[in-house]
Amino acid sequence: MSKIILVFCALIISSSVIAQTSITGTVVDENNSPVPYASVSIKNTKIGTRADADGNFQLSASSGQTLVISAINFSPQE
Repeated sequence: MSKIILVFCALIISSSVIAQTSITGTVVDENNSPVPYASVSIKNTKIGTRADADGNFQLSASSGQTLVISAINFSPQE
């Protein structure tokens, strides 16, 4: 199985009461090609999103949480 590489295009820190961070990025494979519709979730929670057709995603997470990226034909990556 191929590996998914997570590339953060931007990391924007929001000033919310619960110290959430808005993470914006692109999911790409080992050839730097976008992985369309990959799932991006926060480990051990039910919070997640799906990348668009170009592999772009946005998700809010707290400091210290781990993102899990998965897609068809790829091994999940943390």
